[in-house]
Amino acid sequence: MNTPPTYSRLIDAAHYLLSKRTHDRALVAITTDSTQTFTYGEYFARAAGYADTFRELGLKPGELVVLIQQPSADVMFAFWGALLMGAVPAIFPFLTEKLDLEYYARMVQKLVNISRPRLITTYPDLEPTLKSAFVDLPEPPMVTVTQPGRVGDADAWIAAYPDHITPDQVAFLQHSSGTTGLQKGITFSHQATLRYVESASSALGLSEADTYITWLPLYHDMGLIGTFMMPFLAGVGIVTMSPFQWVRDPKVMLRAFHSYGGTVTWMPNFALNFMAQRINPDDLEGLDLSSWRLLVNASEPVRAESNHLFSTHFAPYGFKAESLGVAWGTAETIMAITYTPLGQPPTIDWVDRKRISEERIALPVPENAPESMAYASCGRLIRGMELKIVDEEGRELPERRVGNVLVRGEYMFSGYYHRPDLTENAFQEGWFKTGDLGYVAEGELYICGRKKDLIIVGGKNVYPQDLEDVLNTVPGVKAGRAVAFGMLNEALGTEDIYVICEVTTPDPDERRKIEREIRQRLTRQADVTAHRVILKDLGWLVKSTSGKMARSANRDKYIQELQAQTAKA
Repeated sequence: MNTPPTYSRLIDAAHYLLSKRTHDRALVAITTDSTQTFTYGEYFARAAGYADTFRELGLKPGELVVLIQQPSADVMFAFWGALLMGAVPAIFPFLTEKLDLEYYARMVQKLVNISRPRLITTYPDLEPTLKSAFVDLPEPPMVTVTQPGRVGDADAWIAAYPDHITPDQVAFLQHSSGTTGLQKGITFSHQATLRYVESASSALGLSEADTYITWLPLYHDMGLIGTFMMPFLAGVGIVTMSPFQWVRDPKVMLRAFHSYGGTVTWMPNFALNFMAQRINPDDLEGLDLSSWRLLVNASEPVRAESNHLFSTHFAPYGFKAESLGVAWGTAETIMAITYTPLGQPPTIDWVDRKRISEERIALPVPENAPESMAYASCGRLIRGMELKIVDEEGRELPERRVGNVLVRGEYMFSGYYHRPDLTENAFQEGWFKTGDLGYVAEGELYICGRKKDLIIVGGKNVYPQDLEDVLNTVPGVKAGRAVAFGMLNEALGTEDIYVICEVTTPDPDERRKIEREIRQRLTRQADVTAHRVILKDLGWLVKSTSGKMARSANRDKYIQELQAQTAKA
């Protein structure tokens, strides 16, 4: 790490960057209309401008300020503006054009009622809606419009930083995403954040010669920590663009790698498929991606096929297969705590599909075996963390036995904000219950899925993401718009498999063909029988705020639809 190890508060790192790196490039912000570059001196001047605004509005050190702003450089300035004055910032997801405004307001209201922020910053268009949503709250927060572009004296703020703020106090919050909206404010202390950045930066081999390229939203831990706070605190330049811009034009990210000599990025697994499928060779002509030394695949189950698809597609332009890495972690561990070794592709573990489904044993088999299926390694633990796999009774399991993944160590969250009940229930004898299912083989972690999403059919464990991978290959199914979940069959005493897919054709005959193909592929490729295959028009399915398929929310939506139909009958 580029900052001295004696740092124990984020303000100390800010002082170092401002005094020693004043004229170095800190941030490049790419938008559809312009590109702006900021040195560390300019960055902290903008942050100080926000600190001045917050002080004028009455915000005090230790109080929570919620930032509901577009993914942009300004929300990054506002975040550090709060940190400069000792307040506690939290970035909320911004309203998208696909999200219902009333639903969004209810989601924010629910979280605000729990976290009780002193101040919320947003835009003129959202201000009236948010204010009206908080009218009935016992302690409504102040809602104000952002003031981008204001500059201030960062040195003065650093000199006046409150001495009573200790290293173990809460520095900022990250709100977890869920299928029913934002649910928990996860607290990070100054000390834990800095220790994590030091250890993770070492695992990634970060240096001042690196340049991050990112489109990830900052309300999610991979964006907030992985592509914002970690490189920033490590003194690594960041080139950022909006996730909305990236979705519309994914090649903008590759152009940034070419133009700025990008070296590192993080992306969830779906993004690898998305870029390989959406970016045409004509759009890549003349691009040089050879500077790209590390792409970390994380945040959702990693697929070996996705890694292969991406590296093969972009190899002609200088991308190297050994640049692909995998990481795993949770927001409660600040971010990823396992990493695959630098400079080599992740280990692929071929196991017997039947044994892992029915017995939870990851039995190695040859790649070409009839029952083989592949899992990509998530790597080994970084220093300062421990991990173990346990069964339902909490007994530790040996290698290659699938169970619940528990972790503990130096880089843990401080608790759920204003939710001591959830904090207590999150631990088992001092170990954090991640909610993931996985196994360890030769010291490397393999994640099989989320415990809460597991479908159990006749004693057989079925991981819904495996079924969704099959569904997304069926012609006529909109890629990335398929979900699988289980529903209890009381007569049989087990779960039935339901799948819902969005399709692009309204023709009934074509839909029947698609349904037949879905059933055949699930039987052939996943060895399961779908009880119901539901085909919907585009836009029916619900995703979580972090862009993942919200299985529980879609299950509930389907049940409500059935109940409404029954009531009409």
